[in-house]
Amino acid sequence: MKTIIIDDVILSIETLSRMLLEYDDIEVVGSACNTTVAEGQIKAASPDLVFLDVELTDQSFVDIEKF
Repeated sequence: MKTIIIDDVILSIETLSRMLLEYDDIEVVGSACNTTVAEGQIKAASPDLVFLDVELTDQSFVDIEKF
C-alpha cells in the first residue's frame, strides 16, 4: 500500500516512517511538511493511504482532501 505522511513536524514524519517499516504491505512513497509539497506528492504518487496532521500551519486538512 503506497503511503504519504503529511505533517509540519519533521520528527513526527520520521517517527511514523520508522514505525511503518514494520509492515511489509506499507511503503512510504513520500512525505511533506506543508500543503504545497503535499499536493505535488499526492498527485505524483497516487497513494492508497495518507497520514495527515489535521492541524497544519499553512492550510487545513479540508483543503488537502480536495487534491
